[in-house]
Amino acid sequence: MNDEGTFYLKKATEDDLSSLLRVISGARAGAAEHLTELFSVENSPGTQGEVLRKASASHDTAFFLAGFAHHEPSAALWCRHLENAPPVYQPDRSILSVTSFHTSADAVALVGSHLLDAAIKWAKSVSARDTLLVSTITWAHDTAMRHVSAHYHTTSTLRESAGYHDLFTLEGEDARMRPATEWYFGRSYTILSTLRAGARQSQTVRRATPSDLPRIVELSRRKRHDYARYQPIFWRPAKDAEQKQLDFFGWLLQQEAPLLFVSEASDASLHGFIIAMPGDRLPLNDPALRLVNGIHIDDFTVADEDLWSTVGRDLLFTAVTAHQDRVGTEATINVISGTHDRAKRKLLEGDAHMRSLFTWNILPAGNFYKGSDT
Repeated sequence: MNDEGTFYLKKATEDDLSSLLRVISGARAGAAEHLTELFSVENSPGTQGEVLRKASASHDTAFFLAGFAHHEPSAALWCRHLENAPPVYQPDRSILSVTSFHTSADAVALVGSHLLDAAIKWAKSVSARDTLLVSTITWAHDTAMRHVSAHYHTTSTLRESAGYHDLFTLEGEDARMRPATEWYFGRSYTILSTLRAGARQSQTVRRATPSDLPRIVELSRRKRHDYARYQPIFWRPAKDAEQKQLDFFGWLLQQEAPLLFVSEASDASLHGFIIAMPGDRLPLNDPALRLVNGIHIDDFTVADEDLWSTVGRDLLFTAVTAHQDRVGTEATINVISGTHDRAKRKLLEGDAHMRSLFTWNILPAGNFYKGSDT
């Protein structure tokens, strides 16, 4: 509760699930008008209630509620604590993943920072480590959540960076909450129509084979280190990242669902690769949002940024075409790009006419938090 006693904040228990479901359902209904063009939005209370019950029973998941005076809660935060980053990265700290805020624009502007502070305190209390990273998702239509992220961006600092000086030098700006990746979405028909209009369809794009794996892993390694220069804490490469990725990509080649393509130069070097993973769920584990015949494209890079407009274009066109041929109808395409990847984002926004629907933000929280009450 703040000094004036105008609102309260609590960690939700099983007794609060009905209030939690009401807040989340209301927020999703308001967001649906921004999402139904690309997603199927499910609002079944029974389905969502079961998901919330399972999530709240998990030791690594927490919900926080906030409300005004003696009224029912009007804001909620859904978060998860993870002890480890993705296996190819090694930030050497645990992660608080804030899946979503659920509230009205007016409410989150008032209590958003308090909810985030409470989640950070909780994550520190359950973590086996002393240090923490915070990641948040900010939807493009959510102006209030952008305000909360901006608040943390301007007020947070990092107290412990000495351990990373051996890899990268941290400046003050690198230690604040900052955008990490943009999540682009588009309809396959629109993407193919716009790419086809200026395409020079390359004859070098082909299905990946096991013999391509070492070169694919090398391209991915270069991309990882480029990302680490932008965000040196979260994207710090793991020492055994190449072997882990070699094993994973090799496993993908043996599966039927993933689509793997490479662009090969005349000297047999690879100019780029793309991996498209079919799936009907948004890769945030949100049970209410389904992609329509969707695919997720995360591992997608080229050998040089000047190649995004040619090689990158060909790879994207080929992968989307192959998926649409497979499903036989229009599909929703999701492509992830680092916020700093300007050439890649130009391909997605300008050439493919895709929309960035949300931004993933990272805060290296160090041994403290700083937000609403410090």
